[in-house]
Amino acid sequence: MSVINRIEVANLLNKHGDVASPWDAKMRHLLLDLRGQSSAISMENGFGKTTLSEALIGLLSRDRTLLSRTRRKCSPSAVGGTARSWSHLRVEFRSRSGLERQDDMLAAAGEEVAGETFVFGFYGYSDGSGLSFYHYAGRFEDVPVHHLTLDGKLALYANRDVKAAMAERGVRLTHNREEWLEAVGAHVSRRELAQLAAFQKEGGADKSQIFNAIKPRAGEKADQAFFFEVLAPEILSGATRGETDESEELIEEVILNSGTNITELRHRLEEAESDQRRASDKVVRLAELREQGESLRDARTRLMELDQGLAASEALLGGQALLGLPGLPRAAAENDAEDDAEERGVAPLDGFAWIAGDTSRPRVSTSLLATLSGLSERAVRQALSERGARVDVHRRLIHLPQAEWPLNRDVGHVSFKAAREWLAESHALADDTARDRALSALDEGADAFEAADGNRFREEVIGDGVYLEELTRELAELDERRDDLEHERERLESQQRDFVDNQSFYTQALAEGLFSEAELETPEASAEAAKAEAADARRALNAHLGRVGELKQFAAWHDAYRRECPGTAPAERLEEKLEREAELAESLDELTRRRDEALGTFETARAERERLNGERERLSGEQGLLARGQAPWRAFVEGWPGEEVSGFWTRRKTALAELESNCREAEQRRQEAERTLARLAPLAEAARRYAELHGDDEPVHLRARLRETERELGDERKRLLDEENHLRTLHRARLDFAERSELSPEKWLADARRRYPRLLREAETLEADIAARERYLESLSGDPLERRVVEAEAHRQLDDAGIAWQPLHAVLNVETHTPEQRREWLVQAAGCCSPRWWPDARRPSPPPPR
Repeated sequence: MSVINRIEVANLLNKHGDVASPWDAKMRHLLLDLRGQSSAISMENGFGKTTLSEALIGLLSRDRTLLSRTRRKCSPSAVGGTARSWSHLRVEFRSRSGLERQDDMLAAAGEEVAGETFVFGFYGYSDGSGLSFYHYAGRFEDVPVHHLTLDGKLALYANRDVKAAMAERGVRLTHNREEWLEAVGAHVSRRELAQLAAFQKEGGADKSQIFNAIKPRAGEKADQAFFFEVLAPEILSGATRGETDESEELIEEVILNSGTNITELRHRLEEAESDQRRASDKVVRLAELREQGESLRDARTRLMELDQGLAASEALLGGQALLGLPGLPRAAAENDAEDDAEERGVAPLDGFAWIAGDTSRPRVSTSLLATLSGLSERAVRQALSERGARVDVHRRLIHLPQAEWPLNRDVGHVSFKAAREWLAESHALADDTARDRALSALDEGADAFEAADGNRFREEVIGDGVYLEELTRELAELDERRDDLEHERERLESQQRDFVDNQSFYTQALAEGLFSEAELETPEASAEAAKAEAADARRALNAHLGRVGELKQFAAWHDAYRRECPGTAPAERLEEKLEREAELAESLDELTRRRDEALGTFETARAERERLNGERERLSGEQGLLARGQAPWRAFVEGWPGEEVSGFWTRRKTALAELESNCREAEQRRQEAERTLARLAPLAEAARRYAELHGDDEPVHLRARLRETERELGDERKRLLDEENHLRTLHRARLDFAERSELSPEKWLADARRRYPRLLREAETLEADIAARERYLESLSGDPLERRVVEAEAHRQLDDAGIAWQPLHAVLNVETHTPEQRREWLVQAAGCCSPRWWPDARRPSPPPPR
């Protein structure tokens, strides 16, 4: 594994606390050179020991909680409108697995450990997108974050300089946490990092935080709160050795509580088994319900499909199929649109068409352009080809049903923009009035054709396209604006850096008298004053230049007049101009009178045209009624040839009613089958499960056979458990012997035989002392071990039967018995409710007789 060689911290932790402003770095730049050895760092209270620990562990482990705390301690992106450098934290590992090796195990104090170095670090702000992590093989100096100015002061590199150094070194960011932990795991164990992160999040053994976390309750002193929250739990845990509750003081209470706990545990175990059985039954039932639900869902899906088919049939029978489809021109309003177009003088709608999937203005046929311009269709195509406009000849179009030009032998259509530009510049029209009339007819016809569209989403798609184009333009403008601001920021930062680092600038400014020492001491005020003076000078210069320009213009006018009218006074020239203006005014009055007469004639002609248009509208209305009736009749004849119109709807309704009746009967039969299946499914599942569990065994007397097998298996299980406990006891005794003595059992037995006489004499002395103590205890009044009448009678009966017995406390105080045996005897005593008698402890089997 590797060791930490150096730690570098820059621009971290605010002097004024965990706030965004005012912000002044407490750790402007800190370099800890540990030289790969175990080190102790001593800092005053509040300097940042906890912050540094959290930042280091969060950097290596990528723990979200620690990184969130560390990010709050980082520098903001700007303070007082001034941009600041990133906060940096880097760790330099030195790997001892390389070719260079250390001669001895421990390095001398102050000497570096040999090996290859690796750097892991992050940078970022407390605000913004977060922290960025990186690592590379090398040293801190490969990607520096600080430098010394000309006057010997420490300064941090700008962010772009750090990124340029990282790009030159080939350092890449590590966004994936698993990839980061894999790279760090080559130097530090991931398990140790996880333990350190958990320990740090719990306080990191910071005694000041532990004491600050103790909060006295109402009416409680600080020392009392410290005793109850810190000392009392430790005292009780040591006194009871972690085996009893805080309320247990006597051995009887321990026994009774243990029996109660065992009873409660058995009861909870039975409840858990019962809950498990119920859960298993619920799982089986849920599986059945799931199958039923899936079958019901499939049936509902089929029913919905049938309903949709019936609805489609009803819509077809109701005449809905005769309406226009979405995306196609509505046939119901064709004739009305044509009539309105003829009344308003717009182009016929059948001259427009769309290409499938087109969202722009409709295509214009060359036949319509020929109608508007008065030329032949061939001449229109030739003129469009000469202009370079593309004339398409395919027939993959969406047009009105009554349009005839797509059926012609030669089909031609162009885009709306190309058609409008050709009309605007065509010389085939008589004058500008005819050109304006043709353009207006084309625009209004296209609008009417778009209004006849049956796709209600077309306008939304077109609007979204226009909005997307506007957003694209705005995005491009914002990108350009951002680039300009970035260049301006870089220029200002370069100027600021040059202004701070170049000390000769101050000397030169003082020598030339540009600024005084007082002005240089307050550069902000001096800058504002200089800017104000420059603005005043610039305004004065602009005013002077404007006045000079005006005078130059007057002078140029005078020179031009002298060249045009040499020898003529300006007053004489002005009188001639006034006389000419009076003559022109008289001519204008005469022309105005003639224009008014022409307008009167024009109004008379317009009234006559309106009367003729009304007559044409009346005739067109009658023609439209006949055309609307012709289309439904043709559709009926094509859809149902040979059918009579009279009684057709009644026959269709009767057939539909019979179909609905058949569907209802089928649905009733299906529901009845589902109910029968629901009743039989549990029985079938039960039969299948019985066959899986018992095979061909008869159900008669099965319960008795199973209970007999259960009793046999229980007896076998009890025998195996007793044998397992016995073997475990022997194994624990062997392990305990191996822990107590390094000798083999044979050597230990030989040594025990040699020391047995001395130990026997000591045992006799101890037995005499114990007997004396027992006699003393019996002489005491209120002895908790005093015999009662029932106990004395039980002792007498045991003596008469020749059964050896010992008191429970005497058996428990024998040192040769293991804690597991004592605990098992206490549990059995609690279950038997016999507090003070026990079989002879010298017997090998621990369970007492029931």
